[in-house]
Amino acid sequence: MAKTKLEKDVTFSKLSYELYLNSRVPISELVDKLMTSHQTTSRYIKELEKDYGLDYTIDIDTTLLGFTEARIFAIKFDARPEVKTLKNRLIKDHYVQNAYLATGDFDLILHVICTSEVEYIKWLFKFRVEFSNYRHIIKVATLNDVAEGFMPIRNELIKYSNKINETEKKIMKVLLSNSRIRQKSLIRQTNITQMRVIYVLKKLVERGIIRRFTATIQNPNNKIFLFFALVIIPNQHHKPQLQASLIKEIINRKEVNQLTTDYSVVYDTSGHFDSVFFCNFKDGASLDNSGPNLFNRVWESEYPKIEKAILTDLVIGKWPFNNNAYKHWEDIILKELNHPTKYNIIP
Repeated sequence: MAKTKLEKDVTFSKLSYELYLNSRVPISELVDKLMTSHQTTSRYIKELEKDYGLDYTIDIDTTLLGFTEARIFAIKFDARPEVKTLKNRLIKDHYVQNAYLATGDFDLILHVICTSEVEYIKWLFKFRVEFSNYRHIIKVATLNDVAEGFMPIRNELIKYSNKINETEKKIMKVLLSNSRIRQKSLIRQTNITQMRVIYVLKKLVERGIIRRFTATIQNPNNKIFLFFALVIIPNQHHKPQLQASLIKEIINRKEVNQLTTDYSVVYDTSGHFDSVFFCNFKDGASLDNSGPNLFNRVWESEYPKIEKAILTDLVIGKWPFNNNAYKHWEDIILKELNHPTKYNIIP
């Protein structure tokens, strides 16, 4: 019997979530979880790839590759550069992993990872000089460990790691472009033996370098892409229960037929902001109900300051839109509730 559009959308949502958790999951497992046939499941995967830009990649702990902690740059220009100027400059910059044009409080959002702190200082000075004519204001935040979702990285960065060998680099670069690649194709593309490929993959996972074989949606059905940053003044009323309440609101607002969650990436940060968020909403009403206003309500006594911008275009990299369960963030809060002196989770 043919599925209705809603039933198909729900199946697509479940499928994107399973591939987000593990992009290498066998179709036989997906068949059992989705209760669809092998043929239908294969067809749905192809539809997700074609119509919604399902993109297979890997979530990497870049600090284990010897790189600096990732940083978010939120930039406002007095005179905005042309898109072509930005693209020509940034596409050759292996330290810039993702770049998004924006409108609102910021004109450009950059996701930056450098090979060392010395290189970061050099890079920042060079960037400021090159764009000085546009009279920019740059706000920088370092992405800390407590996070929900992940930011994709470009495979150009991998070759600069001094923590993995050339064989590992070859395999990781292929997986960054397509983490669902069949083992035979991976062997053929890298020219590495089967046993060696199996061993390297196992070790990269065991060492925590590859956190997860995963996927992002590059053309989600929710079309309002939002970046916002939060600063609060914590007081005695700031308790983990507040964050638990906030997560509950976010989770409860997720519709079962969404390909991506509203809040795709959540990072605890240090620097100009306490937290940064990458979101996507289906319409203005959804943005008003589920967007930054939630934080104004929950942390009203802590004078939240929110700066936000609509993301209008992808300059380089990928959209970081995922299908999260907020499990990691929730686990951190539960640990804080049980061990209040052990964790620091101010958002």
